Amino acid sequence: MQPRKEDSPIRVTLVLPRAIVPIWLRNILRCLRSAPFVSLSVVAVLTEQEQHKSSSSLFDVWLRLETTIFGYKIDAEENSEDLVDITNECESKSTGRFSIATLDDLEKSIHQSDTDILVWMLPGRPQARTVSLAKYGTLTIADAFNTTFGFTEFVNQKPTTRCDIAVYGSTPSEDCVLASSFSATDEVLFVRGINRVRAKCEALLIASIMRIWRQADPRVDGIPNDATEPLRRVVPDFLQTAWGLLRFYGRFLGANLTKPFHFDQWQVAYRMGGDRLDQEGLQRLAPAHKGFWADPFVAERDGRKFIFFEEYLPETARGHIAAVEIYADGQISEPVNVLMRDYHFSYPFLFEYDGSLFMIPECAEAGRVEVFRCERFPDRWESHAVLLEGVRAFDPTLVEHDGLWWMFVTIQHDGNTPNDELHLFYAASPFDEWIPHPLNPVRLDVRAARPAGAVFRDNGKLFRPAQDCSGRYGRAISIQEVRRMTPEEYEEVEWRRISAHWAVGADGTHTINQASGVTVYDCEVKCRK
Repeated sequence: MQPRKEDSPIRVTLVLPRAIVPIWLRNILRCLRSAPFVSLSVVAVLTEQEQHKSSSSLFDVWLRLETTIFGYKIDAEENSEDLVDITNECESKSTGRFSIATLDDLEKSIHQSDTDILVWMLPGRPQARTVSLAKYGTLTIADAFNTTFGFTEFVNQKPTTRCDIAVYGSTPSEDCVLASSFSATDEVLFVRGINRVRAKCEALLIASIMRIWRQADPRVDGIPNDATEPLRRVVPDFLQTAWGLLRFYGRFLGANLTKPFHFDQWQVAYRMGGDRLDQEGLQRLAPAHKGFWADPFVAERDGRKFIFFEEYLPETARGHIAAVEIYADGQISEPVNVLMRDYHFSYPFLFEYDGSLFMIPECAEAGRVEVFRCERFPDRWESHAVLLEGVRAFDPTLVEHDGLWWMFVTIQHDGNTPNDELHLFYAASPFDEWIPHPLNPVRLDVRAARPAGAVFRDNGKLFRPAQDCSGRYGRAISIQEVRRMTPEEYEEVEWRRISAHWAVGADGTHTINQASGVTVYDCEVKCRK
């Protein structure tokens, strides 16, 4: 793929079926239509072929039962008139052109678009002559029309489902992976999980096109070492489907037999001194109720040290911020509530600026990133500023680096989860305008997107704790080394991992912090009812 040289909008031609438009494909159309860096042309292909079918009758029956029982829908079809309405809207906004073609005159329609990127969303591969019409490549979502997409990962309880953006070559052996990412495989419902994977594929495609337009590396999260060619899943037959479902539900029932006798609880752990990455000697703190404590941060004022954390109460079904004092002998006080509102709080990120202590708790339910100033330590906090408005932002984390302030935050939208898309913002100070990074989302990987604590420095290097939420929430902590962070570039690589099993009986961990000589973690354990 050749680098792009122009600064004007990139010309994208989307080729899709005329008769049947799945919801996920309609969403791609809408995303491309609304992208400010795209000049879109749409070619709807008239074809006699029936809807692409790639599953056994047993799979179809099982899928129908799951969607009926649980209310989730997958690949629902839209009337073709909806497609015409959407493309007419594109034309009215001068964002591209719309044409209808047959397979025989498809090449002529694409050639007239003078396209930079061809997005091929038809069952089957394009002809070599068609592939050559796009200046910067013919892209597709690998395995997009395979209706069993993700089924093998689901029944085998793999923690992630991989999605690839592929570049077509002249022959199948020349196809290659342009960008690859991972979504969490749902532990219970196939349809719910695969809808999230579809949303990840859409986001990955748009992000890759945006990066080509910006002349940046289009790979977003890099490419797995074994991804020498696009992932092509084998469609299971009747017996393979039956055996897979039997194994899955057998394991599922076995794992849930003990549920009536226990509940899962997040707890906080702390230690005085020591290496932040060493879990030896951590003491666990558990609430007296059946809620939980999680997301611990540490602050010190006037010689007094406190652990701030989310306290979740089952009776209110939302979290607030509480704190305990750590005495010189390592003992702790009773918890006190320090910040409560009529919406959910968690992840009480703390920072100092201009002599004052501030807190940015996660309050995605309120649709903003809000800063609170400490008026009396530790239990009086007043709203001070709103940094971002109108976003479902999770776990905002600030750091000052190279003369700028940076905010890491995951943003939930369009069917994804809070664990999928890491966005980066920068500002001259915490209370100046926050500018979105041009490569947002800078990560699209459920294994390393969501923040897991304050960014820290070690031997002159910058490290970002991230949550690995593959398979389950809080599967592990991934420590990312930030290699480059400028207003134009961002790069990080995994440096170390912290398994949830550092604590006896733990199944989850998703926060690590150290400040004022106190190291804190959290962990999820099973407790007897």
